[in-house]
Amino acid sequence: MNDSFEQLKNTWLSVDRDLVPDFTEVQDEIAHLRKQKRNRILVWYILVILFSLVVIGYVIYTDNLNNIYKSISEFILLFTSIYLFSNSWKHITRQKKEYLLSNLDFIKNLSINESKRAGKQVLITCACTSLFMISLFFHFLNDLLHSPEYFLMALSSLLILIVVVWKVLKPIGDKKISEKNKELLSKTEKIFTNINH
Repeated sequence: MNDSFEQLKNTWLSVDRDLVPDFTEVQDEIAHLRKQKRNRILVWYILVILFSLVVIGYVIYTDNLNNIYKSISEFILLFTSIYLFSNSWKHITRQKKEYLLSNLDFIKNLSINESKRAGKQVLITCACTSLFMISLFFHFLNDLLHSPEYFLMALSSLLILIVVVWKVLKPIGDKKISEKNKELLSKTEKIFTNINH
């Protein structure tokens, strides 16, 4: 019995300390990832909520039902702002639940869901930007109809801006997400490797 204890002791003492991960280092890295994600999500979605509330307040305050085009514009603004508000509130609530996860569950959840969340965020941003531009077009449409030249210029500008949003800005956003996701995956893999050693 004494020999087996000595053998175990010798094995333990012979392990290279550099190969054993520092537990506090892993904990600190996970805590940093948690804080970074929480701050990024909270800042973005709180700004979106504030913007939505300002737009909703503007629509209610300037409600113009005597003009069909301005009414359409206000409806688009109101619909988009309510959607942004509810979507942002849902993400903040989900972030609170995510904060209660264990470190291991947080890392698993982060590596699986972060790229989907960020991709959906880019898609929603592009769609809402397009809707806001369409709303702006409808807001001035009554004045633009008096001049065919201004109408065609405004319509062409709207179409060009929508194409720029979907064909230029969205791919840039997707590329940034892909790069950030690769960096995040490498961090989570490193943490998993340290945990499993």
